[in-house]
Amino acid sequence: MTLSKRKYIIIAIIILLAMVVPIYYWFDPSQYDFMPKCLFKTFLHIECPGCGFQRALHALLHGDIQASLAFNPFLIISIPILIIACINELIITHSQVSAKTIRLVKINKWILHLYIVLYLAWFVIRNLNKIS
Repeated sequence: MTLSKRKYIIIAIIILLAMVVPIYYWFDPSQYDFMPKCLFKTFLHIECPGCGFQRALHALLHGDIQASLAFNPFLIISIPILIIACINELIITHSQVSAKTIRLVKINKWILHLYIVLYLAWFVIRNLNKIS
């Protein structure tokens, strides 16, 4: 991916976060119908790894870590992983092509693979143990 494309993606992510975070701060997803509903739960009647994520984010934005963990503990795991991936991406974007950059790209791929494995493991664990 070219340097200019990376910058546009980063800018788009920042703009998206700037729009989404206030919405989840002001509106409790469990009380408003305009918030997206989980398709897995609606049609398959199983909990996807993201079920409760919106409510967990709302609780976390209000400083209620215990409620956030109760709604979806995967959110707490996701935040540090995504922050590390974003920092690596910013470093890659603003550095010259070198061995350091190549190493960071490998770290980003490793982080992505770890995240996918954790995501799938959470999907299985939460449905086997009936964790809502």
